[in-house]
Amino acid sequence: MTGEFGNYGLMAAVLAAAGALVAAIAAARFRSAAWIARARSLLVLVVAALTVCAAALASAILGDSFDLASVVRYSERALPVGYKLAAFWAGQAGSMLLWAWMIAAVGLAAVVALRKRDLAEQAGAAAAVATIAGFFAALMLLVSDANPFSPMMAVDPATQEAFLYVPPDGDGLNPMLQDPAMMAHPPILFLGYAGFAAAFALLIGGLAAGRLDGDWLRRIRRWVLGSWVLLTAGILLGSWWAYVELGWGGYWAWDPVENASLLPWLTATALLHTMVVQRSRGIFRGLTAGLIALTFLLCIFGTYLTRSGVIQSVHSFGKSQVGSVLLTFLVAATAASVVLMVARRKALVAEKAAPQWGVRETVFFAVASIMVLMMLVTAAGTLCPLFAGTDGARVAVEQAFYNHYVLELLGLPLLALVLFSPFAPYGGTGKVIPSRGDLRRWLGPGGARLGAQVSHLGVIAIAVGVAGSGLFGTEQVVRLAEGQSASVGRYTVTLQGLEDIRGGNYGATEAAVAVAWPGGQTEVLRPQQRRYNKSRDMVNHEIALASSLREDLYVALAGGDEKGETVYLKVMVKPLLIWIWIGGITLALGGLVPRLIAALWGAAARAPAEERRCVSGKVAALGAGRQR
Repeated sequence: MTGEFGNYGLMAAVLAAAGALVAAIAAARFRSAAWIARARSLLVLVVAALTVCAAALASAILGDSFDLASVVRYSERALPVGYKLAAFWAGQAGSMLLWAWMIAAVGLAAVVALRKRDLAEQAGAAAAVATIAGFFAALMLLVSDANPFSPMMAVDPATQEAFLYVPPDGDGLNPMLQDPAMMAHPPILFLGYAGFAAAFALLIGGLAAGRLDGDWLRRIRRWVLGSWVLLTAGILLGSWWAYVELGWGGYWAWDPVENASLLPWLTATALLHTMVVQRSRGIFRGLTAGLIALTFLLCIFGTYLTRSGVIQSVHSFGKSQVGSVLLTFLVAATAASVVLMVARRKALVAEKAAPQWGVRETVFFAVASIMVLMMLVTAAGTLCPLFAGTDGARVAVEQAFYNHYVLELLGLPLLALVLFSPFAPYGGTGKVIPSRGDLRRWLGPGGARLGAQVSHLGVIAIAVGVAGSGLFGTEQVVRLAEGQSASVGRYTVTLQGLEDIRGGNYGATEAAVAVAWPGGQTEVLRPQQRRYNKSRDMVNHEIALASSLREDLYVALAGGDEKGETVYLKVMVKPLLIWIWIGGITLALGGLVPRLIAALWGAAARAPAEERRCVSGKVAALGAGRQR
């Protein structure tokens, strides 16, 4: 019953999206406010229909409805409630529904925000949102691999006929996904992707109206900046998850799925820099528009990589029909973007003669160019396994390739530009810069300059953490019996004992490891090896971590001998690694500074105005009293 209810919701979403597209086209054709109002109303129905679908899937998972394949494959009765909610987006179909729902909701918000703008701009944005949301709804409805409401089927070995099969329990969630980060990392990442879809819709609206002026830039910048913050937070959370969950001591492996989220982040970061120059100097319009489109298209491309099965990854889904459909949509969206930008090329040039370039413009252009080059190199390395070498074997790209070309050849010059950019002057006769004592000089328009410098400090902190942990880290595997000790770097580790513990859906062996610090203080760390009920053949590592501003001490229970008398502990010392997380948080917070400054500045500006109105009111009342 839940499956039928969900499929009806998908049908309603497809029909409403199609109606919204037709209404948006009619609004543009006839310059009709009534038709654009109908388009907005139909987009509301799209969001409502997908909300019903999301509620139906969540209800099925929480209610252990094992008649649905997506529930069987990613949930079980003993799974904790938090991880049952995470099972919603653990599979291909559920994550597709989550993303479609977010695209529709965020896109609707962007369209509603335009309700007082030009009709052509509203119609273009509404048409883009309707097309994207309608595509994903249709994909889920028509492709069984992408449908979260597909029934659980089995095959009769005698007749080879498929029949509905309801097992008594599900397969459970992959042990590597049973981490608190799973509850937040995918939704944050998808919300960032949805924000870039909304920004793309606003670009289509601006092109449809033939105006990409300063007002348009101010509107779209908020969406780009917010989406960039979310994508940054999602990537950072995913890195932390890899660091604490997988037991290998790393935070970034240049895995295809990791790269899939990095690609749009790189172009979005380049976009933020070109937007600064466009706002201040009126140039880079075409580059800004191209980067907006490219960022959204890379979100689709990353989805294709992770869902097509063409690239092997521990994070990706198996091969399915979804890949070919996504590739077709990607090609169509790319072609449509190029055609529209060519048709509206006059809107992509400055309204007046471009000012003379100065050092600042050159630096920002160089930063954007390097970020795009990093994206291209990362994409090339990710796609290499698709091709075969002269011996017929697939071309393999190791981490050293990315470390050399992306981090060293491109990353180090980029870091130098980041350090220099705050001091670079604009060229020609740019905007008047306030006096040195004026606070606005350091805040920048809307607090943008201060936010940029906060983010740049975050980049520097990340660089310190990457360099410190990569160049000076140590790793040692020690074999200890109960009561024995070993020295690892500045520390002494002692195995105090082992304990078998039981969780709701797993059993674990936990080691109590006493760590003696150089100053004499001690701390007991408790790494675990877990075996989950539904994945007994898979050992999952729960590491123990002691962090300080100076270094991390990372302990993983690597195994033991057959008699159970000794255990192997993997002990790693990671200098300065915590600065990666501090820098990542600072980087993301820098994107929030403009909104905070705007809120505080607006409150400060409103207070005197309210005081003036109050005084004016009292004066008027006093004057009226005297007249009486």
